[in-house]
Amino acid sequence: MPYRKRPQRLQPTAARGVFDAVLACRRQVLIASTEVPRFGPVDRSLAMIVAAIDALCVYLRCLDSELWEMDSEFGEAVCAPERSNRPDVIESPWLLLGDLRTCRDELLRALPTVAAQGATAQALAMVLAAISATATLLTGNRDYFHEAGAGATAGEVGYHMRKLARESGEPSD
Repeated sequence: MPYRKRPQRLQPTAARGVFDAVLACRRQVLIASTEVPRFGPVDRSLAMIVAAIDALCVYLRCLDSELWEMDSEFGEAVCAPERSNRPDVIESPWLLLGDLRTCRDELLRALPTVAAQGATAQALAMVLAAISATATLLTGNRDYFHEAGAGATAGEVGYHMRKLARESGEPSD
């Protein structure tokens, strides 16, 4: 079987899903950043995701108009002075974590379609790292996005199912 080199860029079939997930994630991150004080650790972590997504979009030369519209829509709320009076935690981060999970899953699906050590793969990995760091900060769990494996106990599977239910907006038990 002949060796086929993977492309450096995302192919159009993979790119549309990634772009949709990245834009939805960026919007939710900007909304969440208006709920925490400016320059706090959670705000910095959320800003890291936005910066990583922006860098990915600049590298891929796409979504410029969508990013500009989103920045003009949320610009005043993100820079509002009353943000300093808010608590340094997001009261209910579960919906944000659900959007981060969706974006993460799309990025992981796109990763094997590009060259392994190429610039596109590194840009995708940068966004993945920012998402993982933010999830760790919000939950205190480094393995938050890890699935329950085949050898998981009933308690571990139940915990994973409760996480997914909270992220989809279902009331927790």
